[in-house]
Amino acid sequence: MKSFFSVIKNLIIFLIFIFMIAVIIYILNEYVLKNEEVAELFNQEYDDVIVIEKKEETNAVNLSDSINATYNTLNSNSGKFYYDQLDSYAKLIYDKIYENKENMKTGNYTIDYGKTFNTLLNSEDGKQQINTSYQAALDAYFLDNPDVFYIDVTKLYLLMNARTIGRKTTYTVTIGGENGASYFSEGFYSKEQIENCLNQIEYISNNIIEDSLASDYVKIKEIHNWLVDNITYDQTISKNNIRTIYGAIIEKEVVCEGYAKAFKYLLDKAGIESIIIIGYGTNSKGQTEEHAWNYIKLDGAWYAVDVTWDDPIIKDGGKLTNKNRYNYFLRGHNNFNDSHQPTGKTSEGGIVFTYPQLNIADYK
Repeated sequence: MKSFFSVIKNLIIFLIFIFMIAVIIYILNEYVLKNEEVAELFNQEYDDVIVIEKKEETNAVNLSDSINATYNTLNSNSGKFYYDQLDSYAKLIYDKIYENKENMKTGNYTIDYGKTFNTLLNSEDGKQQINTSYQAALDAYFLDNPDVFYIDVTKLYLLMNARTIGRKTTYTVTIGGENGASYFSEGFYSKEQIENCLNQIEYISNNIIEDSLASDYVKIKEIHNWLVDNITYDQTISKNNIRTIYGAIIEKEVVCEGYAKAFKYLLDKAGIESIIIIGYGTNSKGQTEEHAWNYIKLDGAWYAVDVTWDDPIIKDGGKLTNKNRYNYFLRGHNNFNDSHQPTGKTSEGGIVFTYPQLNIADYK
């Protein structure tokens, strides 16, 4: 009898041992780190806001005026007109870039979002969503902040790292240059140089408005005239900085995007609300081209100004008359929208932004 109980006891011990081995194997199978350390590198292809030859003929585009009519309820007084239209994910991306504006002057700083987007990236279509939000954030950031002229957005990358343990994947996100490379635009190479350039721009900007106590109308006119008198339209479309405030204020040769960014930058300094508008312009010959200009808020209403077209190329050494330099100055809807069609589309992968409704009549 004793021998029988001993056999039963040993059998039970053996079965327990087998059960424990099975449990251990299951745990290892389910929870041991799988050999996955995935890095997905997305180079967000950021189409320049304007890629244009001034006289290039393109097919006419039929655009609806409705793109211009639904922004009035939003607040652009913050200086972040485009930011205000972003979704929550894009705002998180924009905020972090804005917070690190100083750090990004080094040209190789990496912005770390940690696990901020982990839940999103674990959802269906999460990667597509962050891709769209990232592009929208970049579009908004560089239109709201024309003083960031030294970063080449095509050199900025969104890096998503995925770490998988069993059935659980955790994502972390960073933004920076590829493999730590510089994302400076051509011709810029250090934070010290950037600061020096900003100081030069600041010095010139501070001397454009003659009377700091002048009315907003007078300040707008003085800034407009300075740009027309000092800038030349670049017809090569191949030089550096032709789309930036550095090209406009320091090198004094830009295309329409450079005019529009410089106008906004100078108006911001003067405390006057303005935004950069993206769309198409149709000239007197019926030719339609990609274009950029500005809307300005004056006495509670919005008016359009196209500094580029107020600074036309004069053949045979002719001079610009006072009449011609104000053809597109503080215009209302009735005298502007036939030739200018806002689209709100700044890049292929981004979103469509909405603009305020222009005043019907010109500013008097």
